[in-house]
Amino acid sequence: MANKSHLLVPHSDEEELLSQEQEKKIWTVAVVDDDSAFCSTVAMCIHTFEDFALFGTYSSSAEILVALQHDTPDIILMDIHMPIMSGIECTEIICREGYDTTVIMLTSAHQEELIFDALKAGAKGYMSKMVLPADIHKALREVADGGSPMSAMIARRFINHIQAVWGKANRAGVSSLTEQEHTILVLMAKGLPYKTISSRLNISTLTVQKHVQHIYRKLDVNNKRDAIAYYMQSKKS
Repeated sequence: MANKSHLLVPHSDEEELLSQEQEKKIWTVAVVDDDSAFCSTVAMCIHTFEDFALFGTYSSSAEILVALQHDTPDIILMDIHMPIMSGIECTEIICREGYDTTVIMLTSAHQEELIFDALKAGAKGYMSKMVLPADIHKALREVADGGSPMSAMIARRFINHIQAVWGKANRAGVSSLTEQEHTILVLMAKGLPYKTISSRLNISTLTVQKHVQHIYRKLDVNNKRDAIAYYMQSKKS
């Protein structure tokens, strides 16, 4: 069982500093869609935003997965429908591998079942492709501020799903983690990005990602959101 006396928990002044840094941060955004015209349009919009920068545009799931091996954007706008590998399948891989990024799904219509599947795969929200530049910025800003752009109906359904995950949580799952894994999970629950965690623990970001994969496997979850939910519920049981 992890020794909680050794946990590295950020102090309030450090949390305030982190919040100030996030406010000043330029968030990088990748756009993944097989519609090149749409990618170009969104890219041009992002170039006009002072608080966001274009990471790159990608025409397939395979392309973004290759790019992630070299660097990671803060946010990925991912089309649900793409040939060979769908955006949902790609999102599941991204979350399972522990990349420190937030995936937002792009939809051409209100496809409730597909959106819900994408959220279960690890996406943090969705955005209609039929929007104005101001709407794109609003959705990105919501993500940057820690929110999840989605309708109330989808949000309620997903809350029910999360509660089901919480219901399975128990101390045995969390106690199976090593001390390092437990510390990383605590810092994840406090909202720290992988780069900050790696600096605080004096390990590489790649090592943090490997620990995160081990955490997912031991807790039987597929993404950061469910892992944190599991941890929070285990504290209550």
